[in-house]
Amino acid sequence: MTKNKVKILKWAGVAVVGLTVVYLVLLAMANHALQSNYVALKEDGRPLTRSEVIPIKADDADNAALVYESVTLRLRAEPAGTNNLWRALGTASEGVLAETPNAAAIDEFRRLRDLPSVMNALAEVETGSRRSGYWNDLDYSRGASLELPHIHELIALSRIICADTRLKAAAGKPDAAWQSALTALRVAGALKDEPILICQLVSWSQYEMARKTIQTLPYSVEGHQEAEVILKASEEVAHVVGAFDCERANFGETIFQDLSAGSLLQHLGMIKSITNDGRAGGVGVGEILYAFLRPLQVWDRA
Repeated sequence: MTKNKVKILKWAGVAVVGLTVVYLVLLAMANHALQSNYVALKEDGRPLTRSEVIPIKADDADNAALVYESVTLRLRAEPAGTNNLWRALGTASEGVLAETPNAAAIDEFRRLRDLPSVMNALAEVETGSRRSGYWNDLDYSRGASLELPHIHELIALSRIICADTRLKAAAGKPDAAWQSALTALRVAGALKDEPILICQLVSWSQYEMARKTIQTLPYSVEGHQEAEVILKASEEVAHVVGAFDCERANFGETIFQDLSAGSLLQHLGMIKSITNDGRAGGVGVGEILYAFLRPLQVWDRA
């Protein structure tokens, strides 16, 4: 072996040892920062594990989610022209709540709303919305892949109730309209204790829908007083803090602990395509380094 080759191998070995030492030092520093943050969270009384953020199951007798699900399933099972009754009501309600209400949609919604099955369903929702609990059997172990089919149903339900409220007000039935408006507020608050960020955002959009509808109603002292009580319960910062805690302790921790470098690269590529307005694009050097260098991931987690 020539002297040049020996020299190259020697310096290559030095470089490998040096990089290994740097890697281990950076990893130790990153782990120390992460553990320090875990300790700080624990001292602050914040959850660290999935089991600490999953909501406690509500008793069936107190669980409004069972009522909403039952109503939705029954309306889906009833045909309405080329659609089912649930979808037909949802489509018509969009026209009723549009910035410029659609006359044909109003007539169609009124026709559907006056069907006995729909009247019974709305009455059932009104009663169910007074239940003290709301709980869905969600598989939190799926982390960021958690499925949330109920949020679409709740948005549609809010839309239907708000459309019903406006039609009652237009028909000169202010007391009935306020009753429906308060039901809309209670349904909007269903997700407030579900510690998932998207659920909090959906709940806010439901409250906004109800707020706009209430502004179209004649003033009612009793109605405003009851609405204020319902809204006060929705203003607790703890609901939003709980959602961020769940994002960290469940979803973020699942990704941090379980993803391989290949899976992480795939997720980074998806994020990059989303932030590029949906345009496809491969991952770059930075993403590759992030996926394979554990110290960078640990620093990021910290």
